[in-house]
Amino acid sequence: MARKPTGNPVGCPPKDVNWELFEELCGLQCTQSELCSFLKITEKTLRTKIQENYGDDFSSIYKKYSETGKCSLRRYQFVQAKKKTGMSIWLVKQ
Repeated sequence: MARKPTGNPVGCPPKDVNWELFEELCGLQCTQSELCSFLKITEKTLRTKIQENYGDDFSSIYKKYSETGKCSLRRYQFVQAKKKTGMSIWLVKQ
């Protein structure tokens, strides 16, 4: 037997994503599961929301925003190399 329509919405309310926070977390090179845990959404929802907001898939958007994290990490390594000889030796070997 079918249910009577009540006029109430069916299912969970749509999740909102803080895109500035998402981009910062990508810059910190968080994994997809870490992003989902922090934003309190599922991986499927994250992929769907990224497609809606950016019009591209997760991997290309993640690559775009994670590049800033690599720059800041490299900058920090060079600062440390000036202070510690071990870091400068490690950078030379890399």
